[in-house]
Amino acid sequence: MRGSDGRRLRMFVVLLLLPINLDCRSASSTIDSFFDSILSEEMCSNALTENSTLPTSCGDEYNQKDGFMGLVERLLEHQCDLVDPLRGSELQPALQDEQEVDFVVVGAGTAGSVVARRLSEASEEWKVALLEAGGSYPTATMVPSTYYSYSKPNMTINWDFELEPQMHACHGMHEGKCRYPRGKVMGGTGMLNGMMYMRGNPYDYDEWARAGNKGWSYHDVLQYFKLSENNIDLGEIYREEFHGTSGPVTVSKFRNYPQFAEKLLAAAQEMGYRTNHDMTGEHQIGFSLAQATNFNGSRVSSYNAYISPYVGNKENLIISPYSFVTKVLINSEGRAIGVEYKRDDKTYKVYARKEVILSAGTIQSPQILLLSGIGPRTHLEEMDISVVKELHRVGENLQNHVSFSALFEIKEECLENNNLNAESLLLFLTKRQGPMTSTGLSQVAGFIRLNETDVFPKTVPDIQVFFDGFLANCSLDGHSRCSDKYLIKITPTLLRPKSKGAIKLRSSNPADPPMINANYLSHVQDRKTLIEGIRFAMNMSRTAALKNYLTLVKYSGHCYEEEFDTDEYWDCAIRHWTNPENHQSGTCAMGGSEDDSVVDSSLKVHGIRSLRIIDASVMPNIISGNINAPIIMIAEKGSDMIKADWTIGV
Repeated sequence: MRGSDGRRLRMFVVLLLLPINLDCRSASSTIDSFFDSILSEEMCSNALTENSTLPTSCGDEYNQKDGFMGLVERLLEHQCDLVDPLRGSELQPALQDEQEVDFVVVGAGTAGSVVARRLSEASEEWKVALLEAGGSYPTATMVPSTYYSYSKPNMTINWDFELEPQMHACHGMHEGKCRYPRGKVMGGTGMLNGMMYMRGNPYDYDEWARAGNKGWSYHDVLQYFKLSENNIDLGEIYREEFHGTSGPVTVSKFRNYPQFAEKLLAAAQEMGYRTNHDMTGEHQIGFSLAQATNFNGSRVSSYNAYISPYVGNKENLIISPYSFVTKVLINSEGRAIGVEYKRDDKTYKVYARKEVILSAGTIQSPQILLLSGIGPRTHLEEMDISVVKELHRVGENLQNHVSFSALFEIKEECLENNNLNAESLLLFLTKRQGPMTSTGLSQVAGFIRLNETDVFPKTVPDIQVFFDGFLANCSLDGHSRCSDKYLIKITPTLLRPKSKGAIKLRSSNPADPPMINANYLSHVQDRKTLIEGIRFAMNMSRTAALKNYLTLVKYSGHCYEEEFDTDEYWDCAIRHWTNPENHQSGTCAMGGSEDDSVVDSSLKVHGIRSLRIIDASVMPNIISGNINAPIIMIAEKGSDMIKADWTIGV
């Protein structure tokens, strides 16, 4: 009997016996035997070079010899559909020094993966080089429930940028500094995020267009949202008017959600909000189980959707991991002709016949511009960098959603507080079902409007409400157990911040992380709106649906001088326990002139030929929601612009 056939037979026997009449000990023995049978088979060939990361992502206490998290990781490495197809070959140089291609794309994250795929499929004669500073993704990142674990500071796939100390925020963090997790891996931050599929509000894009960015209204960009999307939930709620079904990115609700999610939605309904609707369709405001970029119980990043199918079988697409781009090469005529990059501590160059596209993200696209001599003259001269093009808005206009998590204790007689256990692992391995296929309560999302005095339309939210809890991400022993208390978070998030920051170089050394001053909560209205969001969370906890279950937990360590639950207390709290969301944008903003922007509406860098930026940094104003889907849209539209300029029909 072949190995795969034998595994299917054993799987069938396990699933047949478990629900019938086995006692707990017999069931556990049966599951253990099934796990052993998987491990006895040959590992996926491209997983053989993978280093262990999952136990470390949970914490030092999980990183034990023969521990449960190590078992989870080894079993996942036998799931060949989850393993990065590039793994095993990424250490071999893909580019020759000073090789010439048609397009150089910097960054294999959410945007760069889209651009590289679309350009390489536009013409077999176009040779496209995709450079990424990181390597193959850890297989466990494909499991939705692990999404938070890999954003921790000690993970090698995380750039883990540290902010400068903030005047109005992050005071309770180590040294008063918040952090930005950013993906240093094939797939970029798309391998770290919560996969939530949101588009923001139509008003966001109409606002871009009114600012002079022709072609970027909601009417203009909707087609690109649909182009990228394969929405498999299409029906009464998710309508064809708003969604596509033939794109590379599969979108659907997760296969599993905690029962407590129903109580949260009931509370929202009790407060008068629409529930279980399409938050990317006709009405954004309301609460729902959100759709996410996932397929068959596992993560879908842009890299998975756009690049993975082409690994090893598309000659005109050259994928170069572990290639850290240090500068754009610009000739004496002001034209970008390639990039310089480091790999294995050696410096190389790759040249572009047509264009260089920076898709390095909101932090590193402006950093690369500055290192290349494009930016504010005074700052470049301070760094002893020759000025190639003075653009004083490079690195300015940094925007992000900022939040605060209200902590609540759930009280019930018995709550299963270990959602990752042998049974849920079995469900994932055999059926791609169960708690590992979702992000727990994080898949519940809400949009509300609190500040009625603002000038934008009433259909535009100013707060997004996130939730957190019941995540099947880490377990010491894989056993189920009950608890009489459990902690969850309700997290109001500022969607339209008035506070803006900036990015500057720390030095002229590309290896030094940039100086990031987010300037969080510096505008008084941001603080007022966020405190109103906290009040909303408190009111939500007092609804009939939740009041018998939730008790507010007071943070310790700061704000003792303020009376608890006053505006003064919450003002102190948001300054100390500030949450930067991972939605950074705006540092190479799109606009009509060099005075107010870095790129034009075609995403071309002002004053430099053959250089574009295609990522979240080009957003002139941050959108009202998670930004992964909008970045994909920007990349789809940007790719069409490039193809149109080089005579390929679109």
